[in-house]
Amino acid sequence: MSFSTCFTNPPLINRFKAFSTELFVRKYWPVISAASSPRKKAQILEGLSSSLDSSWEILEKGIRNTSQDSFFISNTKEIKGKKETAIGIFDGVGGWQSFSIDVKRFSWGLSDRIVKIYENEVLRGDTVVDSLRKGFKEVLLDKNIIGGGTTVCLGQFYYDKGNIRVLNLGDSGYSIYRYGKLFFKSKIQSHFFNAPFQLSKIPLNDLEHNRNGEKTYIKNEIHDADIYNHDLKHGDVILFATDGVLDNLFFENIQTIITETLINAGIWLKSGQNISPYIGEISKDQLLLATQVSKHIVTFAKKNAQNTKIDTPFSNEARKHRFFYQGGKPDDITALVLMVFSTSSLTIPFPRTLYYI
Repeated sequence: MSFSTCFTNPPLINRFKAFSTELFVRKYWPVISAASSPRKKAQILEGLSSSLDSSWEILEKGIRNTSQDSFFISNTKEIKGKKETAIGIFDGVGGWQSFSIDVKRFSWGLSDRIVKIYENEVLRGDTVVDSLRKGFKEVLLDKNIIGGGTTVCLGQFYYDKGNIRVLNLGDSGYSIYRYGKLFFKSKIQSHFFNAPFQLSKIPLNDLEHNRNGEKTYIKNEIHDADIYNHDLKHGDVILFATDGVLDNLFFENIQTIITETLINAGIWLKSGQNISPYIGEISKDQLLLATQVSKHIVTFAKKNAQNTKIDTPFSNEARKHRFFYQGGKPDDITALVLMVFSTSSLTIPFPRTLYYI
């Protein structure tokens, strides 16, 4: 797959200026963008909207109404003088629809509770995993959420160390790209083909049936998740993605999209076969181009999802399990991208950006 844009490297002008000496206490600063395309929006780029020209809340509302994928980006919080932020993506498992359950209520309900608990626990300094435990308990007790299941991928970024800790449960996941190369990818967790690990709530009226073996549900616990820890570098890119991305794009496709976007933005510099991060103050124009990487990933994933003639990660996996399948897999598609910069290069925060495709 080829990827190209009409952008050229922007002039290094309109530099951000430091307005507070407090900014230099932090070693790293994240720039975060998200893009989402519900499966029901069949036409590619139909009604593309961006939080640059619309409010984040309006765009998120449109996604909530149509997508089983959910996500959050927390506000920055400070614990004992150290700043951190949390991000998360969730893929409501569509199989629950066969039980007449609106799985959106489960995935968005869990997402909303986690970020609210995380942001409110300022003094205690609880981790986002602690917030997951509390939020999941609240969902289980909420009578308005009948049932459902969702994958979970959470990240907690620490500004002073440039460190990120990640929890992943299921077949969503994350990957790290460093200087034009795939540096790391999380492991897929599944019980069998197309049946991911998931946090679940079994409807009360089905609990007895389940005990008697009349119905079966997939149900995992938080301790089944994989936990990861990474020290990041200036210029690193971390992609959090639901299986709408991972089923339709190979990692080499994703690597190409990220690399060409960041080179065009002047965030990464290419010299021969070598790619290195730009060292210097980064302009607003550069960041505006770079944050579009989430949009590009979702756009290409959506194109592949609608193509019935190509090989995709999903079709390859299906054939391994003796299912004949060709082409992409139509699905809700969500990508959340975190780019890491040293504070000497990015001297003021850049607002989070959401693309609704």
